[in-house]
Amino acid sequence: MIPTTTGTTTGALECEPPSGPGSSIASLIHVTGAGKQTLQAVALDGAGNTYVAGNFDQEIAIGGFQHALAIGEQAPFVAKFDCAGALQWFTAGEPQDAGASGVALALVVGETEVYIGGRCAAPLSFGALPVLAGGGAFVASFAVEDGAPTAATTALGQATEVRALALGDAGQLFAAGDCASADPDTFGFLIAALAPALDQVTPRCLLSPPVIDPMNGEPVRTTTASAVAVSGDAVFIAGQITGPVAGDEPVVVGAANGFVARVGLDLPEDSEAMFAGDSWIVTLGSSYKDRVNGLAVTDDGSGDVVVVGLGEGQFFPGLPGCEDDSLDRYTGFVTRLSALDGGCVAHDMLESGTIQAGEVHAVAVHQGAIYVLGQFVGTLEVAGDTIADVGDTGIRMFLLDLDSELRLNSHAISDQEPGGEICVGDGESRALGYGIAASAEVVAVVADACGDGVGLGGQAIADSDAILAGFVP
Repeated sequence: MIPTTTGTTTGALECEPPSGPGSSIASLIHVTGAGKQTLQAVALDGAGNTYVAGNFDQEIAIGGFQHALAIGEQAPFVAKFDCAGALQWFTAGEPQDAGASGVALALVVGETEVYIGGRCAAPLSFGALPVLAGGGAFVASFAVEDGAPTAATTALGQATEVRALALGDAGQLFAAGDCASADPDTFGFLIAALAPALDQVTPRCLLSPPVIDPMNGEPVRTTTASAVAVSGDAVFIAGQITGPVAGDEPVVVGAANGFVARVGLDLPEDSEAMFAGDSWIVTLGSSYKDRVNGLAVTDDGSGDVVVVGLGEGQFFPGLPGCEDDSLDRYTGFVTRLSALDGGCVAHDMLESGTIQAGEVHAVAVHQGAIYVLGQFVGTLEVAGDTIADVGDTGIRMFLLDLDSELRLNSHAISDQEPGGEICVGDGESRALGYGIAASAEVVAVVADACGDGVGLGGQAIADSDAILAGFVP
């Protein structure tokens, strides 16, 4: 572990919850430094502490602490803040040679351990732990109290990266992500069960047959599991597939498709057995662009699953109540499905004013409220009502507070000043949210800026910097 502790763990510290209108900005922590800094995931615990995971190249300045890479290209990290926003500890995975790198994409917090997952090009080292020499997907754990590394593994079969983590009621850890196969055109998604000590791993890679992109004639390589959640005896996974993952029934309409599935805790090796019994799989629509980016299990007693993502054209064909059509626009969506059979409970397209601008990246729930994080350009509609009309001023980040029926309670939108340098990858400046977590005290969001003129709550965010933002629930 890098000796970076800047304070003591403050689980007993009493901090006043933020006050103000719902979805108003309550706190903003900047993560800066030379190079690029990205916060990929955020989690909260019952003591008011906030945990973030991500990656940086060259150097990072976070919570008054600064760290530079000695060698390597990119490093994963995890950090903890107390309820007052003071950094408690920071731990990074250090590249061990010039070609090594790592990215942390997933985060979950247990009673005594913090877990992160991602991918690495080995060798990578978390303190005194054995060097991760295998590369590919990894999961690592750290002590909640001081961030000391406790275990790490790359024993995840054919997995190439971990994109999401979840904890079961008995402390069992579940990972979701990407897999590769011997066929260079065939990919799959990962669902794995891991013991809390990471010393026992049951990885399952469900391969999806290659299909050809109708736009360019090339094989589609977009199979992934981007989200996972556990509730009782069920594991819910979501992402994108290119063909059947169990049996012969075609579940993909276009070249690729978003999916949501329920499986059991045991994760049998046979894919048909995995989807037998109470298990189910629901697919999103009709376009090779369709994908599910996030999911959350409601905490209102229903056990329903809320999923968010991006769709084009038809939405949930054959699923009464959720069938919809975006008229060939790429459109963000939020949908509530029954945990029992995947049936439709509620659905809304979050339409934007341009053809390829609307998308929802993450979702969190707390005490019946549903919080969704996404992006739009121009206008944004919720339940058919326009809640924002900002013209052609870059890609804006949005946070929505929705009730159980997906009706809007409140919202927040990032700022964008015209002029200045644009984001090279997007052709315009933008703010992009990656992860969200919610409690009774705060809604925590991690995001970054690309290009000039980006801000939040009137505070500027510099190009390539990341932020941890707190909003009033």
